[in-house]
Amino acid sequence: MLHLVLCVLSINRTLQGAALQVYLASSPNVEGLSGKYFGGFSGGARDKNPTFSAPASYDENLCAGLWELSEELVGGI
Repeated sequence: MLHLVLCVLSINRTLQGAALQVYLASSPNVEGLSGKYFGGFSGGARDKNPTFSAPASYDENLCAGLWELSEELVGGI
């Protein structure tokens, strides 16, 4: 019985996690939008509108440092 409950909870989380991607891929409300950030999806109308990402994501020095670190970690691929 516990296995069944855990399975149902897992499926529910998977569906919730995919909801935003499905909405963005199929809704005419966002047709033509490109380069926008959609931060989350809880089913509310406000979550379906583009928003701004975290302030740190606009820090060019931080982004450059993260890029360099990523290159080091993957061996400069």
